[in-house]
Amino acid sequence: MIKPKIGELWGESLIAFEGYHHLISQLLTDYRPELVPWLEKVLFSRRDMPLALVIVEKLNTDEKQRLFSSLVQLASKTVPHTGTVRNIISALPRDWVLRHVEDVTADILNGADSEECRRILELYSELDKGLLQNLCEQIIASGTADFQEVARDFMD
Repeated sequence: MIKPKIGELWGESLIAFEGYHHLISQLLTDYRPELVPWLEKVLFSRRDMPLALVIVEKLNTDEKQRLFSSLVQLASKTVPHTGTVRNIISALPRDWVLRHVEDVTADILNGADSEECRRILELYSELDKGLLQNLCEQIIASGTADFQEVARDFMD
C-alpha cells in the first residue's frame, strides 16, 4: 500500500474538518430547540458520547442545566470521557450546582455500585471539599462495607 502524500492527506482532513464544523453549526442553529432532548438520548451511547459532549460544551448555561441530571449520571460512570463531563459540570455556576447536585447524586447512590460511588466522590472532590466531607461521613455512617471503604479513601 502506498501512503498518500502529506499534502493530500492534509487536504482531505481539511475538507472533513470544514464539513464537521458546518454540521455542528447547523445543529446549533437549525436544530437548537431539539438539541437538549436529543442529547439526553444519545449521551449514554459510547459511539455518540464524544460528539454529544462537543455539542454540550457549546450550549448555553440554561441548556446545560437542563442536562444536569444526565451529566451527573454520566459522571458517575467509568467511561472514557468522565473528565470532560466533570469539566462541563464544574464550569456551571457553582452555587447552582451545589444546590442541585446532592438531589441528583442521592438517586444515583441508591442503586450504585462501589465504582459509581467512587466517581461521585471524585466529582464532589472537584466541586466542594465540604460537600465531599459530608457525603463521606454519611456513607461511613450508613453505607455498605464497600462504600465505606471508598469513602475512607477520600477522607485520607
